Amino acid sequence: MTTELIDNGRKSRQVLKDLKDLYIKKLKPVEEISSFSRFGNPTIHGGDFVSPPFLLLLGPYSAGKTTFIEYLVGKSFLERVLVLNRRLT
Repeated sequence: MTTELIDNGRKSRQVLKDLKDLYIKKLKPVEEISSFSRFGNPTIHGGDFVSPPFLLLLGPYSAGKTTFIEYLVGKSFLERVLVLNRRLT
C-alpha cells in the first residue's frame, strides 16, 4: 500500500468519526425531541456510519448493469459470464 492510500484511509475514518459525533451531539437530540422516527427514517445507529453501502441495480436484460458495476469496481468480470436467460424446453 502506498502512503497516499494509508493517508486517505485515515482521513476517511476521521471524517466518518466526525460525522458520527456531529450527528450524536446535534441531530439525534432534535430527532428524539420531535419524534422524527415516527414520521421519517429511524434514528441512525453507530454502525450505520461504518457499514459498507448497499447498491441495488435493476433493469432489463442487456441494459448495462454489469458494465456499470465494472466501471465502479474498475475490474472486468467477462471471464465469469453466465447465461441465465435460457429457456428450458
